[in-house]
Amino acid sequence: AMHIGCVLVEKRQTESIRVLLIIPSYYDLSLRIVSRLMERFGSRQLILGVLHAESEMSASIPFDLILSTMPLAAGYEQPIIKITPVLTEADIDRIRRELEHIMQQRRYKTVKDLIAPLFNKELFEKDGVYLDERDAIRRMCEQMYLSGMVEGDYENLVWERERMSSTAFGNVAIPHSLHACAKKSCINV
Repeated sequence: AMHIGCVLVEKRQTESIRVLLIIPSYYDLSLRIVSRLMERFGSRQLILGVLHAESEMSASIPFDLILSTMPLAAGYEQPIIKITPVLTEADIDRIRRELEHIMQQRRYKTVKDLIAPLFNKELFEKDGVYLDERDAIRRMCEQMYLSGMVEGDYENLVWERERMSSTAFGNVAIPHSLHACAKKSCINV
């Protein structure tokens, strides 16, 4: 219950970023830019779609980023980077920064989606006043029991763990049981 039953390990995101390239149909210009992007970022990181005019765009085409050599109308949710037809190092640098931002946003959302469900208003006490650590643990265990997160013997299991070694780290403690005894995983603050 108070114990987080998983470790969040940062791993390389295997999901590619879908990039839409809008570039006029002019000789092999789109092929050169696609080739250069793949060379710089790799096909594992980018999935490229190429259109030759903004009018070809459809709401059903899923993408995360738009690269364009021409000005586009406003109103897109996705970021737009205007690039030069020769794809300069400055273009590459702006693309790299945006790709990093997109990946950072994805990691943040993943962590938020994993952790947010563990919090419950009933288990959040702002400015709680406790007599000592025993009182704090007793009241937290009682709150968790009353909210239906744990069984009635949970407090005894927490003290069993605390006798082995304190879960306090300075002013923060993460008291928990060694047994998987929660009805629902949660965090009590």
